[in-house]
Amino acid sequence: MKILPSFKSCAVVTCYFTAAAASAAVHISPNKTGQAIIVPFFTVANQMNTLLSLNNTRDETKAIKIHIKEASQGQAVASFNVYLAPQDMWTMGMGQFGGDFKMISFDSSCTTGFMNNQAIQTEDDWLWENGTFEIIEMGVVDTYEIFNLDQINCETLSAYWQDGGTWADDSEAHLRPASGGLHAEVTLMDVEQGHASNIPVIHLDGFYGDDDIQHSAAGADAPNLDSGTHDSLVMHDGEAITTRWPTGYEAVSALLMKNTLSNEYNLEPGVLGKTDWIISMPTLHYHLNNPTSDLPFKVTEGGVSFPGQYNYSFLYYDREGHGNSYECLILCPPLPPGIIKHSVTNFTLYPDHANAPLPNPLISNASADNSQWLPILDYYNTPPIAENGKLLMSLSENGGHTIPNDRGFSAGSNEVSHTFHGLPLVGFSYTQYTNSGAQPGLLAQYAFVRKHFGRKRIDIQESMK
Repeated sequence: MKILPSFKSCAVVTCYFTAAAASAAVHISPNKTGQAIIVPFFTVANQMNTLLSLNNTRDETKAIKIHIKEASQGQAVASFNVYLAPQDMWTMGMGQFGGDFKMISFDSSCTTGFMNNQAIQTEDDWLWENGTFEIIEMGVVDTYEIFNLDQINCETLSAYWQDGGTWADDSEAHLRPASGGLHAEVTLMDVEQGHASNIPVIHLDGFYGDDDIQHSAAGADAPNLDSGTHDSLVMHDGEAITTRWPTGYEAVSALLMKNTLSNEYNLEPGVLGKTDWIISMPTLHYHLNNPTSDLPFKVTEGGVSFPGQYNYSFLYYDREGHGNSYECLILCPPLPPGIIKHSVTNFTLYPDHANAPLPNPLISNASADNSQWLPILDYYNTPPIAENGKLLMSLSENGGHTIPNDRGFSAGSNEVSHTFHGLPLVGFSYTQYTNSGAQPGLLAQYAFVRKHFGRKRIDIQESMK
């Protein structure tokens, strides 16, 4: 008699194969540690500071590359190395001081190329007040071979990169493969308003393929989000989907793909509610710099297509689920196209009342090229405008804003195609309140961050050959 495995045994088998696939494909880490980390947003605008805390959760020394990239062209405002001893943490802050971009750290962990409390040179065509981070583990340093002790000697380490030094001659000497275990927290701090909020950070595990030691000097472009495995692992509708892509950055993009995007907003006048939506596309510039394919982006004059201010791709709901959308009952003028030019865009929401003034962004510069305004629609006042609710955005190709990326195939067979719909984006809503009645004579300020969420669409099709 054939004995069927128990439910528990099936779960173990499923978990085994999922773990095996995960070890060979980049995926979003369920425990918020990894070999690579994407910080989807930083700001030094509007007197805001951005604080980074980087944590090594392993009992081994890590060599780490950090790229701080401006929002316009994805250029590195700063690129430096951090070396974390076992269970070490490193912290730093970013801000604008006297019009200069600066990074400041009082931490004793070792760095190379970190311009501590120095004005960082920026270009006129950069949007350096906003951008993204890429944090990439480059390998595990064998400190016993180098220092014969657990703690790193920073002067000795820096000398290894000097002319004739060990790493200047062989950057991978005394290094073992990257093993993961990095964790980051990022906080936006508004010193003037007196509040701070943590933003969502993406931790990637299984980032590397065979080339799992990529140690380079401070200022080097690589490793970056294009330097890892070409295989992605996505959990979708309860199924583990492993896809092989032509490039490493497309594998990362596959993890961020969304066919819809949704989040809350609050514009209630009683609490002076204000909301910014941050839309971040950390891999955008990798896609646009590929001479053979821009997918899934639809490139237009001046940028890439994206739902604009007045567009059928938006649905607004109040807290009771009553919806509102763009309507055109009589004469329908051509809709202005929506365009995103940059890896980070700040949408400031506002009520579309007659003569309503445009509000200033909360965490970006109002005059910056990546600041846009998004109206909460009030067409014919039916139903009344929802000053507190949620916004649902469709990123389907039906709206004309995206082109499905069909360049992926099953990691197990080139005869099975994987087509991903939507766009590789992340972000959050940033809402600020003012409570003038907290206590007599007390003015209270609050700020909340809520991560964007949405649905995926992945089509799997076997070849008809």
